[in-house]
Amino acid sequence: MEKEDPLEARILQDQLADLRAGLFVSMPISIVLSGLILTVQALSGNGLAGAAWFSVVNAINAARLALARHQLKEPGVQDDLTRVWLRLRWFGRLALLAGFTWSFLAVLTAGY
Repeated sequence: MEKEDPLEARILQDQLADLRAGLFVSMPISIVLSGLILTVQALSGNGLAGAAWFSVVNAINAARLALARHQLKEPGVQDDLTRVWLRLRWFGRLALLAGFTWSFLAVLTAGY
């Protein structure tokens, strides 16, 4: 990745902007759903495992929101393909981690 391709930089910036906008819509939904799951787990006697899962899910959500809120504001950074690409990679890693964490619902609910 180099600084010289302004079209590629614009495409990556657009992808980054779409990710950021989508997170601010999806994260509140994720927080509410994880809270409901925590409540159900606590009522069914599995509160400790539910609380651990809730904490991990929302820690990942907080990291994703922090990454989305922090903008690349330094001069010339918007056209720096390497930095934009790295941010997109971090978004991807955190999304994968969130997906794995949400898949543990099957463990919490004994496969139901």
